[in-house]
Amino acid sequence: MINLGEKIKTLRVKSGTTQEELASAVGVTAQAVSRWENTVCYPDVELIPPIANYFGITTDELLGVNCESDDMIVSRFRQEISTESDLSVIKSIINEYHHQYPGCFPLLERIVWVICREYSNDSELIDLAVTVGKRILSECTDTKIRRNVQKSLAFVCDSNKAEEFIDCFDDTVLLRSNIIGWRIWNEGRYDKAQPYFDVETFLVFRYICTRSPFCGNDTNKAISRAKLIIEFLKTIGDGNIPDGWLDVYGLNLVNMSAAYFKDGHKELGYESLEEAASVYEKMYLTHPAEHLPVGGYGLFDNVTVSVTGREITVYAGELEYKRVGFEISDHLNSEAFNTVIDEPRFKDFLSRLKALDI
Repeated sequence: MINLGEKIKTLRVKSGTTQEELASAVGVTAQAVSRWENTVCYPDVELIPPIANYFGITTDELLGVNCESDDMIVSRFRQEISTESDLSVIKSIINEYHHQYPGCFPLLERIVWVICREYSNDSELIDLAVTVGKRILSECTDTKIRRNVQKSLAFVCDSNKAEEFIDCFDDTVLLRSNIIGWRIWNEGRYDKAQPYFDVETFLVFRYICTRSPFCGNDTNKAISRAKLIIEFLKTIGDGNIPDGWLDVYGLNLVNMSAAYFKDGHKELGYESLEEAASVYEKMYLTHPAEHLPVGGYGLFDNVTVSVTGREITVYAGELEYKRVGFEISDHLNSEAFNTVIDEPRFKDFLSRLKALDI
């Protein structure tokens, strides 16, 4: 059975309303609202409709009577919208659901998606999608819903509005590259779009090659993964690892050494660390701030990178994106290094990294 006090508190917090504001709206004291939310007592029956109206829901929804789940609401909306072809009826359905379920963010996400995908030429519906999208970004905490809405609107809005949604992204480099690239492509400016796609592809591959191995106690799997990545880096460099990937190469050598140490293969572990130190010195001492090739013919032809400290700058055509690189010390905190942490050879490796300021 639904706890009415908890329901009121959830709605209030979700809407960013204070107890005082709710109390003033329905004609009670803030202490009364506090008592409801702490289940000391319930609101009087005559207060149920104004409370429901205040939060933009029905009394049944407030009381939990035949209350549909978000998934059920979205499913019903999809079914109704998919069987209708008359635009005026479609607009009516969209507006009805929008007004009836203002707090159902999965539904609002679906409404934005439908408008952007099917009715992007209808200015009235696009304006509604923008309004709904801004509300989602202001009130919804679900990262996936927020991201999907941002992408939908950034693709179809005019340039000024699109920038507003693109700039909301957390990982702006990757998503801006994808969205701006497709916007330019759809305008027929294919040559101008390609550098954006090259940056996106490069950053996706870089992410795959630098994420933690997550192999648990399976050291053989960790070693195999690191070796596979290193072979991939050699492949995109026609047999030699391109200088623009040297930091990634070094990281995988460090990951490999951790697995060797954990397995008790100390000498193999030190061989990997020695190679990693040499790789980092080559990148940070021999090529500081240079534009380094990343290879990958047909994947990211236009891309070069430069490395200064932990800052990675990615170049493609006229594009220039700065991005913070990974912290190698995070990978050296593995318990696998506990057995060698006080040994001179390991301390020497740390000293060589410290001299590079990475």
